[in-house]
Amino acid sequence: MSLFTAIVLSAKPVTLVLPGVQVLGCTQVLRSAADLHSARLDALAKVQTPYCFYLDDDDELPDDYLSVLAECEAKMRARGVPMAYTEEILREPGKSDVRRSWYEYDNDRHAVGPMALHHLVVMETVPAQEVARGLPLVPPGMELRCYMTGPNGSMFHRAEMAEFGGAALITTQADTGALAETMGLMPLPAGQILRAHKSRMLCARGHVLFYSQAFAPLLADPVAGYVAFDAPITMVRPCGQGVYVAAGRTYWFAGDLSIADMQEVLPYDALPGSDSCHPKNPETVFWMSEHGLVRANSAGQLMNVQEENLAIEGGQRAATYLRERGGQRHVIAATQSPGIARGAVHASMDAEIVRY
Repeated sequence: MSLFTAIVLSAKPVTLVLPGVQVLGCTQVLRSAADLHSARLDALAKVQTPYCFYLDDDDELPDDYLSVLAECEAKMRARGVPMAYTEEILREPGKSDVRRSWYEYDNDRHAVGPMALHHLVVMETVPAQEVARGLPLVPPGMELRCYMTGPNGSMFHRAEMAEFGGAALITTQADTGALAETMGLMPLPAGQILRAHKSRMLCARGHVLFYSQAFAPLLADPVAGYVAFDAPITMVRPCGQGVYVAAGRTYWFAGDLSIADMQEVLPYDALPGSDSCHPKNPETVFWMSEHGLVRANSAGQLMNVQEENLAIEGGQRAATYLRERGGQRHVIAATQSPGIARGAVHASMDAEIVRY
């Protein structure tokens, strides 16, 4: 049994014979880069030998290809890596052969010059198949928009709509297409808290609350699309038409974040992870603070229901949930690493509970 499989993609039937190597021919007309990507992954999944490599249908292997493949296998075993690659020989009529070799493999160099490894790359099959199963496929029907300026222009107008991985020819460019709406925008930064409000995505990262463009949840304006605070953000809780934000203190933003005024509503913030909303009334929210449980509504009005009766020292995080039982509703809060909780007793009485 051969140790190697040559994967050959071709629009015509594959008749290549390589003694000592299994040839896996895949006949398919590839009309785009997306088709090529999908065909390569499908073919790789069918390989059953320990090693494999892709071979273009118009390429040739040297006469000593078996010794070259054996050398690749030996290098992979010696270095404990799942891939090895060979030199490329360029042959032109009337000219001497030219050998082209790349440097020792390096991730950073490969990132800036991925096509340098394009001739004979020998892979260990099982690791390659495992990686391939995690690669994304291009959704069918996906299109890309191409924007260009006119001669000596500065405004980007849409020039072409092309299928993802396909090709398009732009012959003339007039400033008549739709303007590019994403110029100057950046991906919404990753953060610790992610919330959706109206048509925007909100993301808290450290002291900064970023918000996306309207109806574009993955894009943010790096110049104006954020609100900075003087303390780390511990809570972002949308409520009705506004948003409560806790960062050292608790603030209320009435309306859209891009135009809303920041109003301070409490002189202290919330414990991280403690905010929640009423499951049947999303315009009622609650969270745990260092001074007890806070309840708020969509008008920016709130009340600490325990501040006069309970004092909690410290606490790193908290969690809350609403329980309905026996016609009553209870908000239950649990605090991680709290200090001493002191309750104020106003009155007491003896009682006997009788269960029927």
